[in-house]
Amino acid sequence: MLQAGEAAFLAKDLQQQTGASSQTLKTFIQEGLLTESYEEVYRDPYRDREFTPSASLDLTPEQREAAKHIHQAVSENQHATFFTARSDRKRQNGDLLADN
Repeated sequence: MLQAGEAAFLAKDLQQQTGASSQTLKTFIQEGLLTESYEEVYRDPYRDREFTPSASLDLTPEQREAAKHIHQAVSENQHATFFTARSDRKRQNGDLLADN
């Protein structure tokens, strides 16, 4: 961030708008015409985008049973370990949740 009086500019923007090189800006800083500071700027990469929620997929009976146990443990504030296991049968969705 570069400042001249009360005005503040990003170095990149100032270079693009004026055609000044980074060396010119460094010279201005050394001469005291500009002051340099560093500032973290957080941006939201999704700010100008809209997302449509996708439809929920149906669970298999085995997944529904496993999810029931997981939801019960969470709602009762119980700490339990659950893992994902592959089914021996070929399935379109492949993964099953199983209680450990």
